[in-house]
Amino acid sequence: MLSELDLSQRVELYRLALEEADKKGTIYSYLYDILYELAADRVSILQKHPEDKDSVGVSLDKQYMSTSFEIISSKDSINRLKDEFQFVKLSDVSNFYKSLKNNKILYFKNVNQIRTEKSKYFKITAIRRKVTSVIFVQIADINDVYKGTICIESIYCPFINLDSKKEYLINSANNIAQLLNPYISNTDTQKVICGIG
Repeated sequence: MLSELDLSQRVELYRLALEEADKKGTIYSYLYDILYELAADRVSILQKHPEDKDSVGVSLDKQYMSTSFEIISSKDSINRLKDEFQFVKLSDVSNFYKSLKNNKILYFKNVNQIRTEKSKYFKITAIRRKVTSVIFVQIADINDVYKGTICIESIYCPFINLDSKKEYLINSANNIAQLLNPYISNTDTQKVICGIG
């Protein structure tokens, strides 16, 4: 338990917590920049989990995708993606996940362009959230290992002049990749803080 830690262990935990808070703050600043640069209504990060060496070869039924970060514009009636896109089985979005993993940028001017059967879940939730247009930007580390996806959504009108923004988006994703830790649910976070896990 936390109370049983000696002073040096507490200082180290505090230092790590500050470092983590600084990383998260920087990631949020990149997401805010994207939100305003593209006049988007919502920008979020989707991450696969569990993300460890043991997940290699594990069935897609036992792996998930969740929203780990999210920024919403100040416009009225914009619902949070984070509220409904948590612990989605990769088997339910397998084609969609493969597309995210294999493309630097995917752009759907109209969400009805998302057609494949195994992408149905995302399409349905996008329509329910009144999304008209969406851009996905791959987040990969320097070894080109997939770490997540930036999801940029517009509710009121399609994105325009995307070609002039591609380099900016890829650079933002590369910067986020250097800061992004594997997805940890709130339950896992509590276990680490309490010294259980």
